[in-house]
Amino acid sequence: MMSDERRWNVQGIFYAVTLTLTISLILSIAKLAHITDSTWALISAVICTELNLGQVRQIIVMRILATIVGATIAVAVLMIMGPGFATILIGVILITLLCHYFMRVGNWKLAVATSVIVLVVGLNENSIHFAEHVAIQRALEVIAGSVTAGIVSAVAGKLGRVLQVWRKG
Repeated sequence: MMSDERRWNVQGIFYAVTLTLTISLILSIAKLAHITDSTWALISAVICTELNLGQVRQIIVMRILATIVGATIAVAVLMIMGPGFATILIGVILITLLCHYFMRVGNWKLAVATSVIVLVVGLNENSIHFAEHVAIQRALEVIAGSVTAGIVSAVAGKLGRVLQVWRKG
């Protein structure tokens, strides 16, 4: 029987290997697809990597939903109000209230973070079109990173269970 300290170390190694494989896979795909910046895919991979498959599904759905909700509301606010400082403030208020009280997005702050990024891009570039592009790009990267993390986590989780059974047998 392994001590709790030893078990913790093995789990930490599995997390490190799983994260390394996930990040390597995302960077390799990005390089093959000539994608120069895969920052959001990588961040999503780190957030969504989990060895407990039940938690993986929940985290992936929450991450993707929050990103899509935040990006969509930010673009809608930009289209109604146009880029500006007041737009950012009203957008943050709107997305926070919607997510916190009505949408019940798992971690509603991720939706707010996405909306702030899109709104600030609209202000800095003075372009709703560019903000839409960033919103779509961020959503696609989050989906790609989250799904990649889910696949690698599922394989690692199954491998971990096989190794656990093998060691007991």
